[in-house]
Amino acid sequence: MVMEMDLDYIRILESIKEGIIIVNNECRVIVINKAAVKLLDTTSAAILNKHFDKNILIEEQKGFYISLSSYLKKILVQKPKKIETVIYIAHKKNITYRAPVTITRDIFNKMGNVALLIIPDFTKEQEIEHIKNEFLALISHQLRSPLGSMRWGLEMLMAEDGGKLPAEASKMLQQVYDSNQWMITLVNDILNVSRIEKGKIDDIPEQIDYVSIIRRVLKEEELIAKKNFISTTLDIRNPTTHIRLDPRSFREVIQNLITNAVKYSYPHGNVVIIVEQLDKLVKISIKDHGMGIPDKDKPMIFSKFFRARNAMHSQTDGTGLGLYVVKSYVAGWGAGIWFETKEKEGTTFHLEIPIHKENKVIS
Repeated sequence: MVMEMDLDYIRILESIKEGIIIVNNECRVIVINKAAVKLLDTTSAAILNKHFDKNILIEEQKGFYISLSSYLKKILVQKPKKIETVIYIAHKKNITYRAPVTITRDIFNKMGNVALLIIPDFTKEQEIEHIKNEFLALISHQLRSPLGSMRWGLEMLMAEDGGKLPAEASKMLQQVYDSNQWMITLVNDILNVSRIEKGKIDDIPEQIDYVSIIRRVLKEEELIAKKNFISTTLDIRNPTTHIRLDPRSFREVIQNLITNAVKYSYPHGNVVIIVEQLDKLVKISIKDHGMGIPDKDKPMIFSKFFRARNAMHSQTDGTGLGLYVVKSYVAGWGAGIWFETKEKEGTTFHLEIPIHKENKVIS
């Protein structure tokens, strides 16, 4: 039954700005204040004496989500004193909010085996973030076509389709082309981030010859690599497999990682890509010989708009979005990505993709 409380308790709960929820040992909501009702985008009648809605999830492990009710059942059995974690709330506005939550146990002896959830008000901050992302996505979409047209025209001029160009003009044209390419990368990254945060990644998995995709991406990067006196090596070990993934997102992940390896390698360095089939997964390692990642920056390397401080002080351009996009796609595949690095020596990113039973081995 819904718990009866003293009038003083009710007044205190309703005066608190944070969302307050109490669940019993059956994981049913027995107390909820007005702030929590608003934050969860529900009504008291819809949630009191009931389990949490399926739209409220918690990340139990990295990339693995379960309902908040299922999670709380475990908590009530394990009896930890306090947990600070994050819940994901899918609102009716088609926006998923990420909300911090504190879960404590045995708050009042007379209430028995219960859990108290405290949710701070996150909506204003995240609505502003949502509006900002929508605006960036709109502007980026409008820029995509003219930037593509500019690239086409620049490539024709650089190919000297309109006649021979003076050396100084060719040099200036190359600078304009490089800036255009950087803008196209930025626009594509912003659009990808927008799709990821809306949960609208249109992945269509199919059997792909992933080694051929790696070869094509590497060939595209060879021109820039040679210009900086960087050699590239593709080392394919063991029988390879066709794996079931979306070809577009796989190509984007590989392109980001190889582009970064070339970009951050020192002149006369070597970029090495190792592809191997282990027991139940395909492992792709992309190693550069470059500046590496400082220890202080390691925890943030997959964060949105983040660039390592030594990268920012170098002559290389970057959006700070590429690795965020990579991490998001990889998590969506149920795969893993991690890295090893040493400053002034280089970095190796390891991509580990599970081989499912529908993936077939080819020699």
